[in-house]
Amino acid sequence: MEFEGDIRSRLNRLEQKVDFLLNELGLTQKAEASLPAMNPLHAEIVALLTQNRKIEAIKVYREHMGVGLKEAKDVIDNMVY
Repeated sequence: MEFEGDIRSRLNRLEQKVDFLLNELGLTQKAEASLPAMNPLHAEIVALLTQNRKIEAIKVYREHMGVGLKEAKDVIDNMVY
């Protein structure tokens, strides 16, 4: 029983600390902190990749980032989406 009370107390303190940090960062609702906003370029590339349009995704990445074909292909191949 005492162990369970200790866990509840620690959990309560952690929740208070998280609430404090969210408040300091200007994130008043926890849902705002749950998912970061996706970069528009990343969103476009992910959309192309989910449509199996890998070559177009590589072209878009090259145009926006000003990199060569090999570097763009490597980035797209290793992208997690």
